[in-house]
Amino acid sequence: MNNKWKTDLNHFFSHTHMYVYPVNFDTAVNFITGYERALNHTDISTAFKIHISEKYQVKSSSDGWVGQLKRLSRELNEDSFKIFKIIGSELTNNS
Repeated sequence: MNNKWKTDLNHFFSHTHMYVYPVNFDTAVNFITGYERALNHTDISTAFKIHISEKYQVKSSSDGWVGQLKRLSRELNEDSFKIFKIIGSELTNNS
């Protein structure tokens, strides 16, 4: 993930309410999908998939990184949106 995307996404994860309404998991995922399509890259999805697989040991499947994140949320007994923001912050601050 390049630095411009990290900066943009860091702002998105810390100020989600400025980008989507209502603020929830589905609208946030839709934003990421649209952002990737606008840039014609899938680096963000790939980064999520690899990070979840390596750090949390939840393998990717046919349900993509979104399904992978939902499975992680169930394992942790946490809200998917909360886990989405945590992982997004980990990606933008540590990679």
